[in-house]
Amino acid sequence: MTELDNIIFLFASTLWRNDWMGARSGIFSLFQENLLPIVSIVLIFLAILLIILFLIYLGAMSVHARRKIYVDFNAVKWEAVVKLILDREDFRPKEHVSRKDRKYFRDIIISEYLKHDASGKNRLRLAYKQLGFFEDDIAQLKKPSWWKKIQAIGRLEEMGLREAEDNVFSLLKDSRHEVRIAALRMLSSMGSKKLFGILPELFAEESRWEYRNMVNVLYNAGIPANDLMPLAVSQERDLRKAAAILLGKQGSEEAIPILKDLVNDNDKDVRREAVRSLGLIGSSDAMPILIEKINDSNHQVQGAVARALGDLSKWKDLDVAFFLEWLANVPDFGVRFEAISNLCRLGEEGKKIIKELKHKYPEIAQEFLFEKENVDHNI
Repeated sequence: MTELDNIIFLFASTLWRNDWMGARSGIFSLFQENLLPIVSIVLIFLAILLIILFLIYLGAMSVHARRKIYVDFNAVKWEAVVKLILDREDFRPKEHVSRKDRKYFRDIIISEYLKHDASGKNRLRLAYKQLGFFEDDIAQLKKPSWWKKIQAIGRLEEMGLREAEDNVFSLLKDSRHEVRIAALRMLSSMGSKKLFGILPELFAEESRWEYRNMVNVLYNAGIPANDLMPLAVSQERDLRKAAAILLGKQGSEEAIPILKDLVNDNDKDVRREAVRSLGLIGSSDAMPILIEKINDSNHQVQGAVARALGDLSKWKDLDVAFFLEWLANVPDFGVRFEAISNLCRLGEEGKKIIKELKHKYPEIAQEFLFEKENVDHNI
């Protein structure tokens, strides 16, 4: 009989006699007798496994080393070709690029493209298209793999290839939000006017993460204020909030009339973002609108007014200090903190007001006075 048969026989016989303690002691003694062989087998198995893993590691390192040698060797060749493209206006790359080398040569062109002026970029862009890299990227946009689409969009954006605008525009309806954001980023960076007519549709996605990403990407798209009007007058709170943020592009004074309506919106978040945008625009025309919102029912909006007034402190003819001092005496701590911090931006005038507030709000005033004194000392 085998050891397993012995254990089963012992266990069954003790059950028949109802001798549980005897069964346990018998099984334990048999296990002790066979412990060393079992441990030996386990250790041998682990040793073999470690040897296999080590051999796999050595193989991977060898492949990586050979690949690196190959890349370094060919990089010299392709960098020389790129140099000829840049140095000779009449040079056109004619030699065949193998499938294995295409990726390396393409990446070298993109890397060099980012380093050169407009003339060099034009030559590299032309070579990129002549060598078929542009067609490769367009073909990759149609592949099912979403990450390949994003990689292709990134390359087209880096090379400034506006010819791909229509192809990338179609990806705004892709099923993956990562692809939609990448396409939107490229179109925004090139100032595509195709975006202006579909802004409400872009925000149809319910994901808060995608909403924030779209606002951040569109902020640098240079969308004219009039094209943001459909968002500003929308019944959807999120669309009005997006308009309030996007209208805050530095220096876009044509946005002020639209923001004047948004600062009186029923939603506090829309009012807050509209006030912030007025400060970012930095026009003195925003001053009367901000003064009207000093008594807003929401403390976050009041805090935004304090920050916006600080942004307007560059206009010396505006009595920003008076209104910041008023906000520094409201009951809400957050508003007081924002007002006093922006008084620091007024120089000696603001420092004087903070000193007068020291007896009412000693801790917060002292904190900003200490910071101001340290800054002056460092200067």
